[in-house]
Amino acid sequence: MKNNYPGIKLIILSLLISVITTYQGFAQVPQKISHQIVIRDTQGELLTNTQVGIRISIIEGELPGTLVYQEIQTPVTSKYGVLTLEIGGESGFDAINWGGVVHFIKTETDLSGGTNYTISGISQMLSVPYANFVGKTHTVSGRYCYPDKDDDGYGDVYSPLWIPEGVNVPTGFILNGEDCDDLDQSIHPGATEICSDGIDQDCDGLIDEDC
Repeated sequence: MKNNYPGIKLIILSLLISVITTYQGFAQVPQKISHQIVIRDTQGELLTNTQVGIRISIIEGELPGTLVYQEIQTPVTSKYGVLTLEIGGESGFDAINWGGVVHFIKTETDLSGGTNYTISGISQMLSVPYANFVGKTHTVSGRYCYPDKDDDGYGDVYSPLWIPEGVNVPTGFILNGEDCDDLDQSIHPGATEICSDGIDQDCDGLIDEDC
C-alpha cells in the first residue's frame, strides 16, 4: 500500500464482499462492498471516535488504470481507530464491468473531516468470491474471523479475515475480534488497568481510567 503522508500509518486491512448481490447480465456483481481501514495520527496513535473525510475510487486495469467510480464519505472511526466503509452508494457503481479485468481500490483521507486529502492508499481488489458467480444470482455471505496470536481468547481487531459461509475458521483464528494488542496476553477486554503505565490494558480506548 502506498502512504503519501509521512508519520501517519494508513493500513488497508481487507476488502470484503459481504452483501446480498443480484447479477444483471454478464459480469455485473456487487451492489455494495465493504472495506476496512485503520488510521493513526501524526504521533502514531490510533485516531479513535473521529470523523474523517474519505474519497474512494475504483480503478480498472493495471495501474495507473482508468477511474471507473468515485464517491466521498465522512465516516467516524471506532474506538479502535477502524473505519468500515460500505462502498457503492453512488450512481455508476452498478455499471462497473467486473469480469476479466483487474480492479484496484484507492482511498484518500483527510483527518480533519474535510476534502483536503493528504493520505492515500491503493490495493488490488480480490477477484474472489464474485468471479465465481458471474451471470448468476447468489447471496454472497460470510463472517469475520481474527488471529489470536497470544492465545488469550480475543482476536486481533486490526487483522480481520473474511471467510465465506460454510468455510471453517482457520487454525489460529477465532470469531472474537476485540483484542487491541494481540502480542500481549495481559491486554484484552476486561483486563485490569495498571495505573500510570500509559497502556490501555482493557482495550476500551481509554488509558489509566479510574486510577
